[in-house]
Amino acid sequence: MVTAAMFWQIFEQTGSIQAYLAYREFLGFNYNQVL
Repeated sequence: MVTAAMFWQIFEQTGSIQAYLAYREFLGFNYNQVL
């Protein structure tokens, strides 16, 4: 199971903007689903 924390960890380790955007998108997606 993929979690936002995984994307964040990748971002921290690699500085990947793609990972950061995926993290943001992932959180936004979950947030919208909660609503």
